[in-house]
Amino acid sequence: GRHRLVQLADLMRVPDHKGGRKGEDAGGGRLGQMLLDVRPVGKGLVAKEVSLVTMFTWGRIRGIWLLSLPDKRAVILKPVGGGYLPVVLDGYREAERMHDKPVPIEWAQGIAENRVRELCGAQMILLHTKARWRDSPATEGQLRLLESWKVPSAPGLTRGEASELVTRAIWESRMRKLGYGA
Repeated sequence: GRHRLVQLADLMRVPDHKGGRKGEDAGGGRLGQMLLDVRPVGKGLVAKEVSLVTMFTWGRIRGIWLLSLPDKRAVILKPVGGGYLPVVLDGYREAERMHDKPVPIEWAQGIAENRVRELCGAQMILLHTKARWRDSPATEGQLRLLESWKVPSAPGLTRGEASELVTRAIWESRMRKLGYGA
């Protein structure tokens, strides 16, 4: 009862420069978006963090995982007591908690993504990481909005990249007002 089965991901985690372990957040929980890719190089192994496969465009804002929805709501994975609560945000308030207690991040992400499928229906295609619209050039409206908010952007920005910058600017402000994160 004191031990658990050790898996490859446990064995391959190496300390980072902050004294924690790569693949863990500051609270010691594993990040749902990170996975170690281990490849042989010469006589040794090299490990690097890569994105975990998910069909949605999750972002991390103020230390909280966030998925912005087409209807101006968002789903977050809120760190609480060593676990995560999946929560729907509507504007400046918590509209729905999808679970009654904190769970491991992988569970919270699964619960949240199932709820997103219910909430978005056909609009869910807008959230896909591989959606075709993401690769088109940024629109004039996106660029004007980023400029008016003084958000730095690079030439050749795609719609997807611009969308992520706009989402970050909007939700950074809202989450600060809600008192989330640092």
